[in-house]
Amino acid sequence: MTTTTTERTWSRPIVSAALALAVLATAGCAGTQTSGPAAESSTESSTGTAGATAPRTPGTADTAVDLAYDGPYDEAFRAGLSDYAGEQVRLRGEVSDLIGSRSAYVITAPGAPGTDPLLVSARYAAPELEEGAVVEVTGTLREDFEPPVTEEAGGDEDEQGFYAEHAGEPYLDEATVEGAS
Repeated sequence: MTTTTTERTWSRPIVSAALALAVLATAGCAGTQTSGPAAESSTESSTGTAGATAPRTPGTADTAVDLAYDGPYDEAFRAGLSDYAGEQVRLRGEVSDLIGSRSAYVITAPGAPGTDPLLVSARYAAPELEEGAVVEVTGTLREDFEPPVTEEAGGDEDEQGFYAEHAGEPYLDEATVEGAS
């Protein structure tokens, strides 16, 4: 079989393009590191102050989550609630009220009784929680709580009243709790 000039002029660009794509594909993967000390030390999270970041501790639950705020539940946070709507936040506060199932509770600002309480809708029940416990909760801040719909015959009256009391208020959704003390 004889190769003609026309066949050579078409095959060179095709081979060159295929080779270029192969080089680009391997070059794009060469600098990617998914684990190890360098990857862990470069991961950062927001500490709640504009533009400030702090390194995360490797192995903690929030290493994949950037927090819009990480600090105390206090008047300053309460005043800026709208800035954090829809964002993941970590708050430290005191449990002031809870329902029997312990899947929802209220936190307040320790030492600042005038601060409006914040409802926490927990991802998981936390039966170890007690009123007065200082906790650290992480969840998504929502602006308008809608009480769960209960069946006419079902639902505890205290639980229904607890939820109704917080209707329309900001709350922390799908929250996890740490440090109940």
